[in-house]
Amino acid sequence: MDAQPDIWLLKLDVLQDAQPDIWLLKLDVLQDAQHDIWLLKLDVLQDAQPDIWLLKLDVLQDAQPDIWLLKLDVLQDAQPDIWLLKLDVLQDAQPDIWLLKLDVLQDAQPDIWLLQLGSHQDAQPDIWLLKLDVLQDAQPDIWLLKLDVLQDAQPDIWLLKLDVLQDAQPDIWLLKLDVLQDAQPDIWLLKLDVLQDAQPDIWLLQL
Repeated sequence: MDAQPDIWLLKLDVLQDAQPDIWLLKLDVLQDAQHDIWLLKLDVLQDAQPDIWLLKLDVLQDAQPDIWLLKLDVLQDAQPDIWLLKLDVLQDAQPDIWLLKLDVLQDAQPDIWLLQLGSHQDAQPDIWLLKLDVLQDAQPDIWLLKLDVLQDAQPDIWLLKLDVLQDAQPDIWLLKLDVLQDAQPDIWLLKLDVLQDAQPDIWLLQL
């Protein structure tokens, strides 16, 4: 017995509509007098659906949340419009993986994706992936990938893909590489598909 409650469940109906508006669940499953699982749900829009979800997990037993999941439904369509996932897999009390998804077009599909990975324990993201669906066709139209493989807090590899012709194929590719480690791109590769045949028609390579 640790004189600490292992399970907490709190439900509040502050809007007086006979539906819980606030849920708070805390669990101590590791029996270390620290809560390992947190779940918070809020219904602030008064639609009997949770609009805000916050889940925190401490699976590494370091009294720091290792997994965060935040979901927001700001458009009142019973679909999460904003997702934020944070993971600390390196056990350094810094999130190593970030995933952000936004549905700003109100089509129940994420329109913006942002993924950040930090694998070198320098509190800087080493991998960035950004995807945008601005054409509302459930296909990413803009891709941006940045990699820091040299661990110098500067992206060494850039990849940009654009689908401006709305054919679900990238029409413009831009690749930049910094192999000389001088924080300047040393190699540029540009590919264009202007004929709309899913094959690059124009290549430009700069060294």
